Amino acid sequence: LFKTDVALRQKGETITAVPSDIASDVAVLESVLHVLSAGCAVGVMKGQTLVPDADLALSTAYDESSYPVADVDLHTALSFLHKDAIVLPDSEKGYVLIRYEGLPLGFVKNLGNRCNNLHPQARRIRMDI
Repeated sequence: LFKTDVALRQKGETITAVPSDIASDVAVLESVLHVLSAGCAVGVMKGQTLVPDADLALSTAYDESSYPVADVDLHTALSFLHKDAIVLPDSEKGYVLIRYEGLPLGFVKNLGNRCNNLHPQARRIRMDI
């Protein structure tokens, strides 16, 4: 899942990744301070499946070969960021990384005839596209 060595931790349902070389420092700080967020959210386990978090796609340590990739055009990329329904008929079923011009945008769960958009509601584009 990652290009570099990371330490995976679970806080509640969310699995987070912290670079291994600073994982012990983060643990010490968390024992003394009220840390709101540390590391990169990887996802949530649903049964035996990891549902990837949107932050994982934006991480510089993420290895893009971990999930199938769909390179999309501008209209599809904007629709994804607007949280509109998109269809990826040529992509594999399951979790797919959406990329526009080589830049990762986030994940969808491709069901074949439609996609469940995993882009956070708070980050969506609000203006008309």
